[in-house]
Amino acid sequence: DSHPHTFSSQPTMVATLFQVEITDDELSDLQHRLASTRFPPNQLPRRAEYDPSGAWTGGTPQDEVAHLVNYWRKDFLPRFRDHHLPRLNALSQFTMTVQVPPDELDATSSSEPLRLHFVHHRSEAKNAVPLLLVHGWPGSIVEFLELIPLLTKGDDCGNGFHVVAPSIPGYGYSEAPRKPGADAGFMGRAMDALMQQLGYGQYAAQGGDWGAIICQTLATRCPQRCVALHINMAVARSPHDVAGKLILLGHILFFSTMDRVRLRKTLSFLQYETAYQAIQGTKPESLGLGLNDSPAGLLCWILEKVHSWSDCHRGDEALPAGRRQWERAVNRDDLLLNVMVYWMSQCMSSSLRLYYEELGKHPHHPEWIARDSLLASGDYCPVPTGIMCGATEIIQPPRAWAKLAFNVIHWSDTGCKGGHFLALENPRAVAADVRAFFLTEGGFKHGIKLAPLRGTRRPYSAVQNFVLLAIILFGLVSWLTHFVPLN
Repeated sequence: DSHPHTFSSQPTMVATLFQVEITDDELSDLQHRLASTRFPPNQLPRRAEYDPSGAWTGGTPQDEVAHLVNYWRKDFLPRFRDHHLPRLNALSQFTMTVQVPPDELDATSSSEPLRLHFVHHRSEAKNAVPLLLVHGWPGSIVEFLELIPLLTKGDDCGNGFHVVAPSIPGYGYSEAPRKPGADAGFMGRAMDALMQQLGYGQYAAQGGDWGAIICQTLATRCPQRCVALHINMAVARSPHDVAGKLILLGHILFFSTMDRVRLRKTLSFLQYETAYQAIQGTKPESLGLGLNDSPAGLLCWILEKVHSWSDCHRGDEALPAGRRQWERAVNRDDLLLNVMVYWMSQCMSSSLRLYYEELGKHPHHPEWIARDSLLASGDYCPVPTGIMCGATEIIQPPRAWAKLAFNVIHWSDTGCKGGHFLALENPRAVAADVRAFFLTEGGFKHGIKLAPLRGTRRPYSAVQNFVLLAIILFGLVSWLTHFVPLN
């Protein structure tokens, strides 16, 4: 673990090789806790016929947890060291201390050193593009076990990616921030500091869930270094300017059928599936302490998100004996390996802190509107952006709205199989779409040529100007009709 490794011809920074380990005592303790799981004596009645979540309407069903706890204890753990842990350690992992700089536009922020854990796989391809790959919650680098080899492999044209996949600060084996205010902007600055220290002066970024939000923030604030962006969850906040807000509202008049479907899916998620955001955004430590102490509770909390957010609800094909519905989307061993990362590193409590710092639901947040509110505004991301959505992604903005928030060059609307955990559910589709965007003239190379400055405003198209003019004329006609007498 102590062998130094350097990565570039730039001024070198030393990284330390890292391997995930677990002691006999830790394995025995986990076995004991699982065997001693105390389930409630009475299961609550469920209104499956009224709820789209079916038997999961009140959360993770007790029998689902009992079944998986039994498998975890009797099948998964006995094979953990010989089978599952080597899969995780097959990734080239390192740790390195980075100095996270303050936000240059925020006088209250300050620098902070953090020791980051990251995967770094360099490609043999001669034209390899540096790619920052960022996971989300409740995920980890386990999401990328199959994706990373697909990206680093060179094609016939000598194209591929040098992949850097860090654990977000406070997640997995990355050190948790010690100061308050570690929001998505802070996480983005940490990722940028890591890429700079590895010698990647300009790079592309890809992510889903928090990874998408962090990479979006990074590309918005550091567009001359993070020069191109690909995300599989697009949070398209409304523009700051009045004209942009009017155009956003005006586009509703011209929505296609698919736009309406996307908006309904997003609104359904915001209405029925965001209770976790409320608790994690206001009282993360109360929840985190309990999940850190109970492996069954930790599994229950993560499993419910996998079931609700993955593409496991479509299709009528029969499942093999003993398999659960959610296993249509995610392999049970992959699920448990991801849970094990949270358990072994004891990071659940610190991972939840990001919701508190970013969403702005607590009374000390400096902004008067919570960032997850439909009324919240956001800065324009000026770098070339590619957006793809799995068929059941939880956040799916209409394309016209996404173009108000991003410089959208590539829009993948194929409805490919997969949901919120797309890199884990369908890594081949993600790899193909990432290549289709970044390795074309409109992707990474275009981003280098464009190199916009921070604060670059969106250029309004002729269509958007027409929509704005139509809204103004409609408002003027309405005013004249109601307030000017027609004699």
